[in-house]
Amino acid sequence: MKNLIFPFLFILNISCAKVDISNPCDTKEPTKELTWMSNFISNANSKSQKIKIYKAILKDNNKKVNKKLEAFLIQTGSLITYYNCSGDKICESGGFVGAVCDKYETIQQEIIFEN
Repeated sequence: MKNLIFPFLFILNISCAKVDISNPCDTKEPTKELTWMSNFISNANSKSQKIKIYKAILKDNNKKVNKKLEAFLIQTGSLITYYNCSGDKICESGGFVGAVCDKYETIQQEIIFEN
């Protein structure tokens, strides 16, 4: 029994380790380097819309895939929209209808912009 516990703890430790999100999508400053994001910010500023942008690591909840994904979460009011590196919307949660993004789980996030 002891022989089974140590490998399990080792695997658990690896799976719980933090993932580096310092340069998401191979960018140092995604708010400036990603055209779609800088356009989004400019548009929000021109409308005096309050937004928060997070860089994040998501876990795909599909049991067969089980992969991690770099993404950006943009919060506008109570709605959070998930975007991939190309700026494609991949999921939404919150908002007036109470949408739930059950395709992905946020493993780690860090705010990178707030106006």
